[in-house]
This record gives sequence, C-alpha cells and structure tokens, in this order.
Amino acid sequence: MHAGRVLETTTHLSDGDSKKIMKIKLFDAIDVEANRIVGNTTVWTKYDPGNYIVMQGDSSTHVYFIAEGRVRANFLSSDGKEVSFSDFGPGDIIGEFAAIDHAPRASNVVALTHVEAGRMDAANFQKLIRDHPGIAWRLMELLVAKARALSERVAEFSVLAARHRLQHEIIRMAGKGKPQSGRIVISDFPTHQELANRISSHREAVTRELGLLAADNIIVIKRGAIEILDIERLQQIARHFDTGRGGDQQ
Repeated sequence: MHAGRVLETTTHLSDGDSKKIMKIKLFDAIDVEANRIVGNTTVWTKYDPGNYIVMQGDSSTHVYFIAEGRVRANFLSSDGKEVSFSDFGPGDIIGEFAAIDHAPRASNVVALTHVEAGRMDAANFQKLIRDHPGIAWRLMELLVAKARALSERVAEFSVLAARHRLQHEIIRMAGKGKPQSGRIVISDFPTHQELANRISSHREAVTRELGLLAADNIIVIKRGAIEILDIERLQQIARHFDTGRGGDQQ
C-alpha cells in the first residue's frame, strides 16, 4: 500500500447531487432540508487504490461517507504485525468513532479500488446528529450492527478453530459479494496472508483450507477473487464445530 494520500478532486455537493447523499446508509431516509445541510458540509474526494484515507494514530476527527469503491480497515499491532479486520463499500460510513469521542484513529483505512468518499468535520457531524433525531437513530442502528459484528468475531476467536474462523470470514464477505448465476463472487479478495492476519492464523493454514473448500466444490479460487458455488453448504459446515479433520488448527 502507498503511504501517501492522493486527492484527485475535491468539490462541495450542490442540492442537485442528492442522489449521491442518498446512497449513504446514514442518510437513506432524510428529508430535503437535511440533504441540503449534508451537501453544504461535505467535501467529496477521489482516492486511487492504495491511498490512505485514514491513518492509525492520526488525531483527525472527520467522518467519511463512501459513495463508490471499496476500502479496507487494518491496524499495526505492537510487534509490527498488520491485521486486516474489515472491508467497507458504497453506503458505508467510517471514522465516526473519532468524530464522536475525538480519540486518535484506531486503524488505517486504505482504498482497495478507485474510491469516492465524502468528508465531514466532527463539529458539523455532531450538530447534524443533535439537530436531526432520525439521523441520530439511524446512526445508533449502524453502531449497534458494528458492535454485534465485533461480538460475533470475539466469540469466534474464543471457541472456533482456525478452519471455522476462516469459513465465517468468507461468509461475512459473501454478504457484500455480487450474485452471478446462482454463485456469489467476492472480488478484491484478501491475500492469504491478510486472511491469516484477520483470523489470527498463518498463511499456510489459510492456503490449505481454501484448497480443501475448492476440492469440495464449495468455492472456485481465482486471481484476486473467489466464487462461492454453494453458500448453503458453506454455512452448514461453518456451523459444525468438529475440529478433527486433521492438520494444524492455527
């Protein structure tokens, strides 16, 4: 990933750009006046793949709204290990924690593809939430969803072998994949090392388990992507807690 950040264009939205705002989950049911306020307080920027949108430890407090493209959140552990833990795409918001509590950024957010994202400063974001209860309620729903996802991951780390953690991670990514002729295509699929970091395992174990899923005709591995051929079967084996198929569980 490139360490710098490149800003191609920066423009304020006009009232006629409301469709872009309505793509964002936080604003999918706002009225015309709220749409105008968001448009007047948001700066939209385009990022190239590899550009950092947010950097770990940074003191900035802007919140970002992703209109196009995909980004990945990761952080560096104290021993220098990069851990990727979530991808975000069109409609998602990122950086809202810092916009609320002004704490340093807990993670990096890096563009995986060409990305267009809106940026709103913390003061305007907080005023928007205070003045519009509907947006505040929607924000709570989105935060609860993130908290539930985090709880699920903590539970997985506590009770599941690496094999099942990988299966659950693929199922999560499938939820954001593109259905094609009964299959689910996950583009921008993480590298085996990134997956290993994400599920607290190692690259060899990820490679082996993906190979077993492919041999069982559950997935097809492609360059930078996978196709899930049978999501129901994958979900079924992910719910099975048997760790006895052999091999290193780490």
